[in-house]
Amino acid sequence: MSSALENLKLTKKILDEQNIPFSLEAGTLLLAYRDQKVDESDVDITVLDINKVDLNKFKNRGFVVDHIYSHPIVPEYSLRRNGVKLDIWTKAFRDGQAWWCAFDRKLIPQHVGESHFRSFDRLNIWDEIWNIPHDTKGYLKANYGDWETPRKEWDWRFDPKSIDHSWRTDI
Repeated sequence: MSSALENLKLTKKILDEQNIPFSLEAGTLLLAYRDQKVDESDVDITVLDINKVDLNKFKNRGFVVDHIYSHPIVPEYSLRRNGVKLDIWTKAFRDGQAWWCAFDRKLIPQHVGESHFRSFDRLNIWDEIWNIPHDTKGYLKANYGDWETPRKEWDWRFDPKSIDHSWRTDI
């Protein structure tokens, strides 16, 4: 088993033990859903209440904190284990939208319809059942546009269709 998949499965176990629902997110979701693969360098998940995540549970299982983005509304935890990054994202629900921010020297606000995260669909892959956003195809289209065609030149800082700089992130 690859280190990325091992980390993802261990993350599932840790969050299940804490009774914290989560879903596969971003490229992790896209590759799992479209290609039945996992990115070997980076895995992404979303939890709806990041404040419930006990980072000590991750540290006790060999994860180290890579960095924490402490935005007051949509913080992100980035951990690392066996050379593979794990990003734990959260969502803020406003005006029918689920908002989050990517971070790269500045905030990159993004959103999709909140219905994708008010309930989850399921994906049976890697010998486990995983939560995925409701109407996964609709979510992937809102975030990636043509998600069915792989793009090697994809840049997460500029290319997502969900980027919207109209949201005030300086709160």
